[in-house]
Amino acid sequence: MIKRTLRSRRHDAAVSDEAATPDDTVTDAGATNEFGRPLELCVVEPDPDSPTAWMAAGNCRLYPPAAFFPSDGVGVDRARKICRDCPVSSRCLEYALEERIEHGVWGGCSERERRRILKRRRDESVTLVALA
Repeated sequence: MIKRTLRSRRHDAAVSDEAATPDDTVTDAGATNEFGRPLELCVVEPDPDSPTAWMAAGNCRLYPPAAFFPSDGVGVDRARKICRDCPVSSRCLEYALEERIEHGVWGGCSERERRRILKRRRDESVTLVALA
């Protein structure tokens, strides 16, 4: 979190007659964490009743969204590495498949991989219906 003391602000304004105490700090608007995410997004508690509350446990919350919407294969590989050890990757993948999300890496799978999974599931359900 980026903080400036009142003393440094006063110094910048050439007013240095008062000394600031450690409690005299203000937070800069628009401060971000080391990954470029706004701090206010990093500290908001998820609504436990939300159908997407599981997202708060994802590794992706520590990275900027752009990391999961790459324009090349190298970016997809980077996103997969983030997803590899994620505790909610299977739920994330199912969410993307259920909601038919077409863009980005979800649950460690690219757009193309998700299309293949959906096609395979459609083919399996057609086969099951034909056998019944």
